Amino acid sequence: NVLALLDNRVLVDQLVGAQDDLRHQAFHDPLTGLANRALFNDRLEHAVHQQRRDRRPLAVLCLDLDDFKLVNDNLGHPAGDELLVRVAERLIGCLRSADTVARLGGDEFAVLIENGADDPIRTGERVLEAFHAPFMLEGNALLVRPSIGLAVATSDDANVTASTLLKEADVAMYSAKRARNGTVHMFKDDMHLADSDELALRQDLARAVASRDIYPVFQPIVEVATGRVSGLEALARWDHPVHGPIPPLRFIPMAEQAGLASALGASILDQAMAAFAALPAQVSGPPLRLAVNLSPSQLLDPGFADEVEQLLRRHRIPADQLILEITEGALLTHIESACTHATTLDRLGVALAVDDFGVGYSSLSHLTTFPLQILKIDRSFLVALDSNPEQEDFVKALLNLGRSLGLQIIAEGIERAGQLDVLQGLGCDLAQGFLLGRPGPLETSILSHAWQQAPALT
Repeated sequence: NVLALLDNRVLVDQLVGAQDDLRHQAFHDPLTGLANRALFNDRLEHAVHQQRRDRRPLAVLCLDLDDFKLVNDNLGHPAGDELLVRVAERLIGCLRSADTVARLGGDEFAVLIENGADDPIRTGERVLEAFHAPFMLEGNALLVRPSIGLAVATSDDANVTASTLLKEADVAMYSAKRARNGTVHMFKDDMHLADSDELALRQDLARAVASRDIYPVFQPIVEVATGRVSGLEALARWDHPVHGPIPPLRFIPMAEQAGLASALGASILDQAMAAFAALPAQVSGPPLRLAVNLSPSQLLDPGFADEVEQLLRRHRIPADQLILEITEGALLTHIESACTHATTLDRLGVALAVDDFGVGYSSLSHLTTFPLQILKIDRSFLVALDSNPEQEDFVKALLNLGRSLGLQIIAEGIERAGQLDVLQGLGCDLAQGFLLGRPGPLETSILSHAWQQAPALT
């Protein structure tokens, strides 16, 4: 009897333990160990009831990871899962123990901030700060950025519901994702309308990419010393049939978020190379070069170099006349993979340029290991070049850096003769901007005149 009683007690303990395990599995994410959507919704419902009774402020924070799909596509799903685990650890490390942190699914997380003991905006800022350091995965330093939306129920909100609060935080998160400005977006009433408009525009964008309604225009790149047009940068443009011209700063991030960046980049590259190949053979002087911007997903695609090689053959363009540009931020996000694929392009003879240089966090080690030929100084460092000695000193330092590394420097956004005068005095190689030529079709008289006469700018 004693043995039977002991056996029964062991069985009961096992059943209780199994029941606890099942309860934990039902309410927690199996990958990260965080609360899942079911537990988060339950705690949010309870918090809303307390808020109605006690009139204490309540907030929900939603976030997801920008460009997370690129991690899965290029490093594999196991690396993506490991990144989610690391993200969960950082969230727990920067939040209060009283806050409920949940993984709602995929790369989307949520935080419930109760009791009014912490400023929700400051909570969101702490989360942003926690992502400043890169994540090390499989030898890659990944600089991952979150988009964060926030919805708040104040002591005066007597009719707030859990579902409404979560939806508002989600809408605010997509507002942050569209803006990509590294700040926490708090929900506002007009965001619902904007979200609906954005969805319709995204659908139009998918059709425009498929039908090649997004097309390249070209801006000259000029030798500062001689005024000769050295090359042309292809810039994407979209003329919407209803809304008119849509700025690239709006539709390019939208394409990245919708998974259309590679298709859009491939379309612009093909169209630009076709137009470039049709330039008149009688253009005098050294061969012009064509610069085309890449999306991060293109550079990280293992098959991209083969695509470029096929395009070069199809359009009969020498490889050394093609420049592919990648932004500094995109380069640093996936430095190891980007360097590997860029080396393959370099072996083809294609030149690589870092665009918007100076606004990210490049170090000398990155510049020396990445097979670069060109640095493009971001226009923000050139706005007051002719009136601010500190900007002149900064540009001079960049020029010296470029020379020491054997790189060409292109100064972007030149709009005044005074800026050009300073660049000439500093010995800058190349420049582009409205002063030197506005973006337009290749047939424009501005480019034809520049090719034929190559006027000196001095």
